[in-house]
Amino acid sequence: MRMMRNLSALFALAVAVVTAAPAPCAAAPQTPQTTSPPAAQSARAAEVRTRADQGDPAAQLSLGLMYAIGQGVPRDYSQAAAWYRKAADQGKALAQLNLGWCYAAGLGVPQDLAQAAAWYRKAAEQGEPRRR
Repeated sequence: MRMMRNLSALFALAVAVVTAAPAPCAAAPQTPQTTSPPAAQSARAAEVRTRADQGDPAAQLSLGLMYAIGQGVPRDYSQAAAWYRKAADQGKALAQLNLGWCYAAGLGVPQDLAQAAAWYRKAAEQGEPRRR
């Protein structure tokens, strides 16, 4: 019973945070970086992609993070969200949280607060303590 109250409180908090967040600027294009990353970053990205393509959820999460910040790959929120989803579907809690954030902010996916809340809930049910 206590667990349900905690989950309910966490869910309510997540919804409050999501609804209070400003909507992303529709005029700001999400363009990839045009400069080449250093060779070491590119090699690391290639290594992570190989593992991600083989279905490793930790590598899928890492590749999503790399796309989100443009580390070793061009910044691309659509790719970030796609890789987060692959890891999230395999139960990776941090990927679920990050995918929720993508839906909340409309980064790489259409903004959808219901989807954001659903992914936040899945992460919380696994004990993911971080807040975005």
